[in-house]
Amino acid sequence: MRKGAGIIIAALGMLQAMPLAAQAAEADCTVEVTVRTEETVLNRAEVSVGDENGDGRMTVEDVLIAAHEKYYEGGAEAGYQRSCADAPEVSKIWGVRGRYISFILDAEGNEKTGAPADGDKISVLLQDGAKDSYRFRHGPLHQIPVGEHVNLKLVHRRSENGRDEPVSDAVILIDGRRTAIRTDEKGFAAVSFRDPGVHTLSAKLNGSVLLEQNEEITVVERNEETDAVQNGQTAQTETTPAGTEADNGTATVSGVLGTTVSAALTKLAGVSAGESAPLAAFCGAGAVAIAAALICSCKKSGE
Repeated sequence: MRKGAGIIIAALGMLQAMPLAAQAAEADCTVEVTVRTEETVLNRAEVSVGDENGDGRMTVEDVLIAAHEKYYEGGAEAGYQRSCADAPEVSKIWGVRGRYISFILDAEGNEKTGAPADGDKISVLLQDGAKDSYRFRHGPLHQIPVGEHVNLKLVHRRSENGRDEPVSDAVILIDGRRTAIRTDEKGFAAVSFRDPGVHTLSAKLNGSVLLEQNEEITVVERNEETDAVQNGQTAQTETTPAGTEADNGTATVSGVLGTTVSAALTKLAGVSAGESAPLAAFCGAGAVAIAAALICSCKKSGE
């Protein structure tokens, strides 16, 4: 019986000591906090602070977490974010993304470093804010053949969450001039160019130009080399010994046949609603027949 009573007394002693130890570990203090993003969101607000992030020490981060929990709707989880878990830099305060700096003044108004203490005044200011921005997503914009379509996607990057959202019904500008091209509901648009050279791309929505800096695109004349690159082909150079069949012009005419067939197929594939499909087919078939006749003629002359 005495042994059981001793255990109970020891347990009660431990329970009484636990709040004292927890209180010593928390090291609570009360400070005044001022936070400025694009505007002043807190002005000398009183905040009670402990080891809010559980890292065993008192820092400005603890102050900011406590301030968000008390004054920001949604708390620190909604309005506060570090750059990463292992870095002290803050990327979002009061729901505004950007780079921030902080100052600590003691109760007498002197600037100090180290841990915040009771009666300190802490100010956190936005240095560089992350603004909403617009940009194109696209593939390569160099060596684009004349008439070749370039697919663009116009997106809006939100500063509050850093996410890209598609922009629909925006007008595409080429070289600063308005076109009839508009982005679809997913932000996509396709543009092409009739003249070689360096051109600029931009976009306008509700009368406002969206891109801070225009995109540049380099357009080149269409030829066999650009067509081969566009179709994923690689140019091959073969050396043929003198006195072989290539000397009688068959290889050259074969190249003409390949070019002619390619042009004919392109013509057939490019028939639009305003063109005559039977006429295009007739022209294409005629071109192939002529090229074949040329080859036969060259072979007979070489025999």
